[in-house]
Amino acid sequence: MKKINKSYLLFILVFVYSCSSSSLNSNRNLASVEDQLGRRKISSDYQFPKDTNKVKVAFLDADSTLRVSKSGQVSANSSDDVFILPCVGKRLKALNKAGYLIAIVSNQGGVPSMVSYQDADGALKMTVDLIKNEGGIVHYYDFAEFKDEDRKPGIGMALRLENMLKEFSYEVDKQNSFMVGDSAYKKGVDTRPDGKAGTHFSNSDRLFAENYFKEFLNAPAPYNFEEAAVFFGWNQNGIDVFQTDSVTGKKGIEFVQEYMQKFGLYDSCPAPVSKLVP
Repeated sequence: MKKINKSYLLFILVFVYSCSSSSLNSNRNLASVEDQLGRRKISSDYQFPKDTNKVKVAFLDADSTLRVSKSGQVSANSSDDVFILPCVGKRLKALNKAGYLIAIVSNQGGVPSMVSYQDADGALKMTVDLIKNEGGIVHYYDFAEFKDEDRKPGIGMALRLENMLKEFSYEVDKQNSFMVGDSAYKKGVDTRPDGKAGTHFSNSDRLFAENYFKEFLNAPAPYNFEEAAVFFGWNQNGIDVFQTDSVTGKKGIEFVQEYMQKFGLYDSCPAPVSKLVP
């Protein structure tokens, strides 16, 4: 057996130690940042039910479901880039009255390489605040920054909230909980229930619901997923998704402003046909 060069062995040991130390410091830094964020905390505004240990949860996506960016980016990446979509406050207020815990679950792939944790968190915090100004209360928000089990269609964000509720001796009432999002039927991949081709950039919100509520997929209504346009009633005025047009470059917020000029302000909302609206 050849003798191992001592210098080479020392190099290997230093390299391994450096990698381990770097990983440890990275975890410590993330933990330090996490303490500064508002995500993954249940708001004191939520009143736990007294007659049951089950909590009805309304999971909602953020971008193109509750908000669009003023900048035209896919996601609102700072607190001053948030614009709340029509009818959101009114619909969430109805969920509040029906006793739902409202939770935002959002994929934020630009964090931390292009957007800081603080900016992404601040944008979601502003989303919550602006919705509250319109009468709706969001009790919890989370975002997935890595391509791991948290990233929709993975259900890590739902499981985290589920485990948090268990700490209070509650569980998610899955049969009466649901997910709302704009990423439902992917273009070139999915076929819609009416037989038409999919039109969306992704299907991650619908698949998140299927993965989390899989035991109820064949159960009678209410089914546990709804498209944002149906849930908030925009589809009745011809809207599928509020988002920036990748071909023309027209910003999502421009579509929203045109919609509001044509159909009225936030308090002028068509009655949704969604079976999930209380």
